Amino acid sequence: MNIKGISTAASLLAITETLSKYTGELTKADKALASELCGGSREVRLLKHSNVFGLRSVKKSGAEVLTINKVIHFDSEALAREYLENHFTLVPQYSGATDHVVEENNLSTAGFNSCKSGHIGFHNDAYDYKDLPSYLALYCCKSDCTGGETFLAKFDTAFQTLTASEKAILLSETITFQTDPASHFGTKSAGVTQNILDRGVLRYSDGYIRQRISEKSFIGVLNKINCTLHENKKTVKLRPGDLLIIDNQSFVHGRNEYSGSRKLVRFWMNKKGSIDPGNSAQVAEVSSTCSGPST
Repeated sequence: MNIKGISTAASLLAITETLSKYTGELTKADKALASELCGGSREVRLLKHSNVFGLRSVKKSGAEVLTINKVIHFDSEALAREYLENHFTLVPQYSGATDHVVEENNLSTAGFNSCKSGHIGFHNDAYDYKDLPSYLALYCCKSDCTGGETFLAKFDTAFQTLTASEKAILLSETITFQTDPASHFGTKSAGVTQNILDRGVLRYSDGYIRQRISEKSFIGVLNKINCTLHENKKTVKLRPGDLLIIDNQSFVHGRNEYSGSRKLVRFWMNKKGSIDPGNSAQVAEVSSTCSGPST
């Protein structure tokens, strides 16, 4: 196998399938080149459990370009955080801290869906923040569970399948985004009233919106876009050491229900360096059926 023959412009799915097919045929030179592409200091592995394959940032024309919506592996949370701090500005979350532990615990009663084990529908993070974080990252510390896969899809891909009248219906409702975690911590920056997509700013949570809007035609369009998001979603089971960076302003994500123990650390970030715009489009590969719950 000649790793150099895989075009960086190829689709994410094609790269993953090619690498998976030839796992046993990697030469020492191939492995060395892969190690060089990943900076040499990080584990290079084929994520067979996932359709998302990630390499660390690379340099193009002297400028560092980050890979997003992909998985990068780190040996510790400290190394993952160092990577994020080098490339992004971390944003304080509801508690004021720049990290948030995502696991089932006693905060569930305060309305923290991330601290429950149930299914979480499509949403983007901090949709009730005045200044929506550009990116979020999930670092997996522990994954001793059944289920719990993270899924993501590009919102605009689903939105553009709507007719003009359906788009108008979806954008007709003004929603006050104010979550329980924000109220619990008294977060001053939280609380925004707008429609789902106002002047290019996406604020979306399928479950949250359904609690506040019951108009029949609106729910019908919401059902359609949710189905399309599931058709276009990519799913990854994060394993210990995996870091998933998501474009929070273009993509929506969610999580399957799980049983057992699972612990992630969540970060919200804004851009510090340049981001390769091509990476965002690589994740959404259309599947043949609509699956997943409607909420």
